[in-house]
Amino acid sequence: MMADNGIRDRIFPEKLIPPGINDERTRAILATFEAMANELDFRALLMRNSSEIPDEALPLAIHDFSLGEFIPADGLPPRVIGRLIDRAWELHEAQGTDGGVRLGLELLGCHADIRQWWQQEPPAHHDTHEIDIFFDEVLFEEAALGDPKHRNAADNIVDATKRWSQSTAIRYGVLTRSEGYVGAYAQTGSRYTAALPIDDPEPVPAVLLPAIACLYGGTFTASLEG
Repeated sequence: MMADNGIRDRIFPEKLIPPGINDERTRAILATFEAMANELDFRALLMRNSSEIPDEALPLAIHDFSLGEFIPADGLPPRVIGRLIDRAWELHEAQGTDGGVRLGLELLGCHADIRQWWQQEPPAHHDTHEIDIFFDEVLFEEAALGDPKHRNAADNIVDATKRWSQSTAIRYGVLTRSEGYVGAYAQTGSRYTAALPIDDPEPVPAVLLPAIACLYGGTFTASLEG
């Protein structure tokens, strides 16, 4: 409903203006403020969760939620920053714990297997632990699963969520499940183990025979040591 002066909704009704300043000049100033305010959509400022925050406002949201330490130098995709925003309080509360490390990695599309020094055989040095990080999704567009930027992001969030007094050994991996035959090929001297799909386990190339292990179904793990 429009008022006679073109203002959509009266923010400052004239009857609220004190009599001592209720003159043409004051009314003109208030009308100008009302016209400016009516051009704004204040609903855009009600950013209660990440779905209501435009991408251009994400840097401000990162600051408001104190998430800077969880963001690597290369940045993160908007959808991932949104995950951090939606679980910011939980993430801050869990800092310094294994649960915080797992949560941080989960928000980056990973999951972790954490072994404290006293859980290893034989027990490792005091205040050390190992983390195997498995990549469950491609984080950055046009990148491979577990690409260097994803690994850097994972390293960064581990540093931000682990107990500071602990030393950490990190290994990277990809966990896949196959419904058919899978061949595992490990090249001597390589830093990684790669999966080779095989339609039929026979015949196997003679040159690869010593390095091939065939499984039917189950889980095959390919790890990348970092």
